[in-house]
Amino acid sequence: MKQKYDVHPLAAAFPALGASELDELVDDIRRNGVREPIVLYEGKILDGRNRAKAAAIAGIELPTVQFDPKTAGCSPAEFVISMNLVRRHLTPSQKSAIAHEFMERVQHDVDGAKMQRRPVEEWEDITASIHHAPPPPPPPSSQHHLKGRQRTLVAEKFGVSEGLIDAARRVKARSPELHEEVKAGRISVQEALEKAERGTKKFHAALGKIEKIVGPRAMEAVREKKTKDVLMFADLTDDQMRNLWPLIKAGESVANTIKYKDSMLTPAHTIRELIAAATVSGGSITVGEFIISVAHGKKSAKRQKEDLHAHHT
Repeated sequence: MKQKYDVHPLAAAFPALGASELDELVDDIRRNGVREPIVLYEGKILDGRNRAKAAAIAGIELPTVQFDPKTAGCSPAEFVISMNLVRRHLTPSQKSAIAHEFMERVQHDVDGAKMQRRPVEEWEDITASIHHAPPPPPPPSSQHHLKGRQRTLVAEKFGVSEGLIDAARRVKARSPELHEEVKAGRISVQEALEKAERGTKKFHAALGKIEKIVGPRAMEAVREKKTKDVLMFADLTDDQMRNLWPLIKAGESVANTIKYKDSMLTPAHTIRELIAAATVSGGSITVGEFIISVAHGKKSAKRQKEDLHAHHT
């Protein structure tokens, strides 16, 4: 009777093979057997869970070896990272999602104050005792420092930025389903974050405010823009939203439009910038010795811009 092994939590952080890839591996094992033994640690599969599954399907005996940190010269965590990053072609988004899972599994059962005293070079010691279920987190006083240290270490090992790992954290917190999509390489972490944030109460509240102040057509137009732009626009005052909307409707980006509300303009600025600032301020502004006013009415955005009047005071 062939023995079945559970997958070690460290190995589980990496995505399993897709159906077609697994079928190819099954065919290869049927022809050539399991060429590379399964690596076990703490009675679980540390490396080779795809080979183990394929061998089970093919009905082939599974060769195994035990992982020994001293013999290997590295921790279980480093071994798993090294084997998977070298063997598999992972995108930066996939790496960031997997890296975040590693952070969730790192050293929850070690006292936070003790970890604070450990230097960065002791990655092997810090990750060597990663176990299965996370016990209670360390005290609040040490938790922020601990997470920052972990993120730096994990980012270095995975070759991705800390910012990308933090984006993966936000994706998983908002939508575990999208997190799995990122891990599988079907969507980037940036796309997943955009989708995840659109499902939040804050996003829908922002759309509600825009619809109430500027109208349903404006709300429908703004919602097609990036989530951060929607939230930025909704964070303005009611009057600012009303004044800025004509510029956005005319095709100006939300970010560029918003900057006009606080601009210190001079006659050296372009006509486009002067028109924008006048529109934002409600129709007219004073710049040096000139009054810039914009006529409003049922006209195209292009015609509105042509209606710029400059009057010497």
